[in-house]
Amino acid sequence: MLNFDSSFLYKKTIHILNKDSLKAMQKPVIKPVLDFFPESGDLVSGFPNKVAFKAIDQWGRPVKIKGIVTGSDGKAVDSLRVQHDGMGFVLLSPSAGSSFTAKWRDEQNKEYTTPFPEVKKAVRICR
Repeated sequence: MLNFDSSFLYKKTIHILNKDSLKAMQKPVIKPVLDFFPESGDLVSGFPNKVAFKAIDQWGRPVKIKGIVTGSDGKAVDSLRVQHDGMGFVLLSPSAGSSFTAKWRDEQNKEYTTPFPEVKKAVRICR
């Protein structure tokens, strides 16, 4: 390659690591976040609600989770199961004044608790 133009030369820096530098390069800490997206924009009392969820890490990559949804009385209402790329949905039928909480575990088996959005009172408009 030295017989031709210098633009055909290839340069790359190769880092040589020793045991001490490998210890410094440990696996990064993943901080998962669980977000809820009610189908109508809000959880509405008195109606069946489909609530989508998405679990991601701090870099926006999907995270596999498993867990349950509990009501304000502490009883299990539904389970959280990821269907694709950290996303899934749950079906809820909230009553006025109720609240829901998700108790879930990530891939490293760390436990988290995330509250659902506030349940809004249904408003009926008569014409």
